[in-house]
Amino acid sequence: MKIGDLKKKLLISLITLLGISGVFATCDYYIDSCQDLNVSDSVYCLNTSISYSVTHGTCFNIVNVNNVTLDCHGYSVSTSVGDKGVYTWGSRDTIKNCNFTGFWWAVQLGSHGGSNNITDSYFVGNHYAIDIEDTNYNRISNVTVDCGGLSGTQGVSISGTNYLYNSKIRNCGTGVRKSGNTERIINNTIENCSDGIWIYQGGYAYIYNNLLNNTNNVKCTNPNGNHWNVTKQKGYRIYGNSSYIGGNYYTNLTGNGYSDTCVDINTDGLCDNQLDLCYMETDYLPLSDEWDSYWVISSNVTSCYNSTSLMNNVTYHDENEINPDYSVLTYTTCNEHYTCTNGICVYTGYCGDGNCQILEGENQDNCCTDCGCPFYHRCTDNVCVETAGDVGGGLGEEVGDGLLQMAIPLGGLALFGGIIIILIASVICGVKDGRGR
Repeated sequence: MKIGDLKKKLLISLITLLGISGVFATCDYYIDSCQDLNVSDSVYCLNTSISYSVTHGTCFNIVNVNNVTLDCHGYSVSTSVGDKGVYTWGSRDTIKNCNFTGFWWAVQLGSHGGSNNITDSYFVGNHYAIDIEDTNYNRISNVTVDCGGLSGTQGVSISGTNYLYNSKIRNCGTGVRKSGNTERIINNTIENCSDGIWIYQGGYAYIYNNLLNNTNNVKCTNPNGNHWNVTKQKGYRIYGNSSYIGGNYYTNLTGNGYSDTCVDINTDGLCDNQLDLCYMETDYLPLSDEWDSYWVISSNVTSCYNSTSLMNNVTYHDENEINPDYSVLTYTTCNEHYTCTNGICVYTGYCGDGNCQILEGENQDNCCTDCGCPFYHRCTDNVCVETAGDVGGGLGEEVGDGLLQMAIPLGGLALFGGIIIILIASVICGVKDGRGR
């Protein structure tokens, strides 16, 4: 084989190998400083913590591109002078595994684009942690916001058809500011704020199954008839072990809020009377604190009591409230995703429900779908697999016309791309033709 032909084949092989390694890599770009994220359909991975020092500047800009992911891998992005941590006008962008501290706006979604995702991140000591302008179908999930008690701060500000769920917001001037229509604010804990939820304007949002523990749980400026409860139905409660959900749990810092003191004669975990929050804003099924003395017996919701483990001072009801007193219960097992704890079926979650149930045994080793993976790993069949690590076996052997056959596993290509280049260069320099020249 001529040297020229061999060089061409090796060059093609190099391009192919490096292309394959990019497909299997977790990250397209590894970054260690603030910059514009300006390549669509790309994953940017932070590999160190950043302290941003530009006055009134923006650390990460995502403008005029779409489907960009910023994965901070648990590293922090902090400042004492910067305006914005992340600003995006894009669509289908994702911000995850980040820790933002000290910004005026930690994450701001502009009025263009939509369908963005902010998840699994911490926001500490920012003036506005998450600010969503007039853009729709954005999701905020599994975030923790702590404003640090700073005056005038807002945890989450949303406007439009957006979703906030499974998150914790605390120590803010305002926990959540709602100024659009048809939002979904579900399964959140908002506590120790001056105002828990501020209905600045707009209506038709669904706001239910939230734990509100603030000086003033609901503030209204321009109310327009939001939905503060769903119909009575079985489901996972944000607070308490009752089988039913409806509206929200309203308490306060002294523990004598409406839900703590409301009348609940049938002890189903729902207050018997509605709560008028302000003009046009009513929770018709506030959650109560009476779940500890209510047990449901039906063919659909099972009980893990048996005839030898009945408790005293407990009233037993059937599902239809027809037969109020039972002296003996038949032992049954809990439904799927529930376990029997102190005689009641308690929801424990499951791998794939979007919540990392650490106390229930979920972790990165057995449920990375919910708990994520460490740096240089990807989640495959709920197991974290290294994306750059050991290279198994030898590098190959000579075949044919002196061409080196590579046998490097795909998982190691990204890390060992430099080795591949060196090997190919060595072959080019060292191969001779059939006449020894």
